[in-house]
Amino acid sequence: NLGLIVRKKFTDLRDSTMKDFVKWTASISLRALRRLATLMVLWFYSVMLRN
Repeated sequence: NLGLIVRKKFTDLRDSTMKDFVKWTASISLRALRRLATLMVLWFYSVMLRN
């Protein structure tokens, strides 16, 4: 995974919590979204094949 975080203004992160970090960086990665999409497609086809 290659990611780039760009900020409009500088924020000192020394006092930040993990919750803040997750909020600022949009924690769901592209890889996780692809896996979720794949699982949803597989689920959809399995449901369609049953009917």
